[in-house]
Amino acid sequence: MENPITTGIIILVVGIIITLIGISNIRGNLSAIHAHHTKNITEEDKPKFGKVVGVGHIIIGISLIINGISCFLESSKHFNIYTIGNIVLITGTIVGLVIIFYSLFKYNRKNK
Repeated sequence: MENPITTGIIILVVGIIITLIGISNIRGNLSAIHAHHTKNITEEDKPKFGKVVGVGHIIIGISLIINGISCFLESSKHFNIYTIGNIVLITGTIVGLVIIFYSLFKYNRKNK
C-alpha cells in the first residue's frame, strides 16, 4: 500500500496549483485555458468567462486540498476521515466540472 503522507503531499500540491490557476482565471488571465476554448469568446465576455471558469477550478482545487488533508489525518490513525475526503473530492470535482462546462457552453460562441 502506498504511503498516505506522500499521497497527501501530492494531492495538496496539485490542489494548490489548480486553486492558483482558478485565482488567475478570475483575475482575467486566461492563458492556462487552451486557446481552442477561448477563440470564440467575445472580448466583452472574457472577464465573465474567466470568473466562472476560475470558480470551477477553485472548487476542484479546494476539494483536492481537503482530500489531501484527509490523507494526513487518516495516516495518524486517530480519524477515519479518508472516506469523507473522497466524497468531498468526487463531489467537488463534479461540481467544478459542471461549472466549467457551463461556462464553455454559455460563452464559447462564434463572433459575429
